[in-house]
Amino acid sequence: MDDRKFCFISCVNPEGNDRIADEICKLQVPEGYNVEYFGVSDVSSMCAGYNEAASISNAKYKIYMKQNIEFCNIFLLYDLLRIFNSSSKIGMVGTLGVDRMPVDMITEHGILYGPDSEKTILVDNEYKEVLAVAGNFIATQVDMPWDENNIDDWYFYALSQCALMRQKGYKVVVPGQKSGAWIKPVLSDDYDYLDEKTEKCRQYALTRYSALFNIPRDAKRYGIMSFTEISGVDFIWPLIYKKADFSVAELGISIYSDSDEDFERIIKFIKEQHLDVFVSFNFSPLVSRACEACGIKYVSWVFDCPQQALYDNLVKNDCNYIFCFDKKQVETTKENGGMHVFHHPLAYNENRMSVPKVDGNDRKRFSCSVSFVGNLYEDEVYQKIQDRLSENALSDYERVFHEAFGKWDGTDRLKAALKRETIEEMAAMDSPDVVNNLKMDIGDYYEGRILARALANCERIEMLKRLAKYGLKFYTGSKNVQIDGVTVSPRLDYSTELPKAYHLSKINIGTTLHTITSGIPLRVFDIMGAGGFLLTNFQPEIPELFVIGKEIEVYKDFDEMEEKVSFYLNNDNLREKIALNGYRAVVEKHNFNKEFVVMMNKAGLPL
Repeated sequence: MDDRKFCFISCVNPEGNDRIADEICKLQVPEGYNVEYFGVSDVSSMCAGYNEAASISNAKYKIYMKQNIEFCNIFLLYDLLRIFNSSSKIGMVGTLGVDRMPVDMITEHGILYGPDSEKTILVDNEYKEVLAVAGNFIATQVDMPWDENNIDDWYFYALSQCALMRQKGYKVVVPGQKSGAWIKPVLSDDYDYLDEKTEKCRQYALTRYSALFNIPRDAKRYGIMSFTEISGVDFIWPLIYKKADFSVAELGISIYSDSDEDFERIIKFIKEQHLDVFVSFNFSPLVSRACEACGIKYVSWVFDCPQQALYDNLVKNDCNYIFCFDKKQVETTKENGGMHVFHHPLAYNENRMSVPKVDGNDRKRFSCSVSFVGNLYEDEVYQKIQDRLSENALSDYERVFHEAFGKWDGTDRLKAALKRETIEEMAAMDSPDVVNNLKMDIGDYYEGRILARALANCERIEMLKRLAKYGLKFYTGSKNVQIDGVTVSPRLDYSTELPKAYHLSKINIGTTLHTITSGIPLRVFDIMGAGGFLLTNFQPEIPELFVIGKEIEVYKDFDEMEEKVSFYLNNDNLREKIALNGYRAVVEKHNFNKEFVVMMNKAGLPL
């Protein structure tokens, strides 16, 4: 074996030889060392090609490379020698690698270490030991036959060789590339992981190497669905926290989509990523349909109420594990045929909302006695429908409206409150497309879509007027709001500005749509998690999670709201103590990462 020789080896198309030779010529060769190159073509697999070329060369240092890479570091051979000379136990060097093997054994599906980029973590030291490296560039100082008898595809050759190195007691490492990437980053060649040969080799690798790569037998691979309207990135944190394997599906698909094209895109993602479960915020019939077709579980955490998708026939799919924050919604979803439906409150996510650091400018901008964040649900459709109702229907509508207005005592005053004749009259005025495409009960729709929002509009205006004397700050996307004494400010950035507004308001006002009959909205957890004092309307589930008067304060009507605003503005110590207790409660008892694990356990997916 010539220990002063480098041999470059590549499986190439005939026209690829000249390009690779030109790339090799870029490199500076250490004094006293020689370089040779073997390109092999017309081979049955990568392992077979590498064995063919390696058997010809007597070079100690062999560099196996894909034909489409480019060298960026002209001193690459010097760097390789330094790493290999540092330890005879280093058998292999690759430019990209994983220190935790993905459950499906596709290296690119893991967290990659390598050069500094958006898709990799920079190796800061001279090198980092990893479990396996990607196959675009592999350098060895130990000759070991490639397993062409069992690995006959064009992807798993790298993982197989890493496994053999580790079985023989050699280290596999990724070099530090702080000064720049060694090669032009090629994370993936859009390889077809669904290729029949590749799947056969993957199953062989799973059987043969799972223990070697520390993959637990019951490990699952999670997919996180990010819709165009609702991101799913919050699920990343608990999965990282539990060292679970996942991929994020950012496919540009709407949660309202039911197209066959989007269905096929989700199917492809599930199969290529070898997913065992998909998770999302809110329920998507389309994702459910794809999960059912692929035989995997679909976990959705619903934070809208009502969510019309829960009335879809696909809610009956066996793959669904639906978690609703409102108990009434759980009952309704079960009535609609949902088999695995659970009540699960929302939670505080410290990765997204926490006690902020504030400076003088923040205090000047956000400090106030009372604040409210939200919209007025202004919509001309309310008035248009009221203006066109018959005298009897209008009387019925106004009766229900006034019976519910400004009352939050835990009683559902909207469900089945309107007469059927009134509902039918409203439907007759609406677009046929809306009425004909409804999945939910027509009464639930108009009581929730029209009546509840019209109530919210009037209630919130009344609230603003009553609290104007305290110098209320109103952060909103609503337009043309003009109420004396109310400072109207634009909508705030969720991550950077809202926590400061919550924290620096002496009193944060909360109010809930009447369609949410018992559950606690996410904003409650956000405000308390930012260290803000919260005065919100009573919801039946609040005393189940918090101690009223010690961790949170509630009102059941406008008069009580005003009384408590006045009281707590004049009792700073008590108000601040309640805010601190509330913060501790959400951090310790209602933590997003922990609650996610609880949900997965209920779905039969222990983390």
